[in-house]
Amino acid sequence: MPHYGVRSETHKLIHFTAEGKDFWELYDLEADPGELKNQYHEIGFEKIKKQLHQQLTALRKQYQVTD
Repeated sequence: MPHYGVRSETHKLIHFTAEGKDFWELYDLEADPGELKNQYHEIGFEKIKKQLHQQLTALRKQYQVTD
């Protein structure tokens, strides 16, 4: 399944695309090192999601990655 993402020391944000659909996953690597609970839609992760989305956008622009 095609995907791309970015990680910090504490979190990982991943974007998956498949069969015309896309979805996001966010993991708290400190609380959940096995990446078992997707926190993307959970309350309290808005700030880290925004930061990681910004980093991912900058990296995609830097490396000229298009959809």
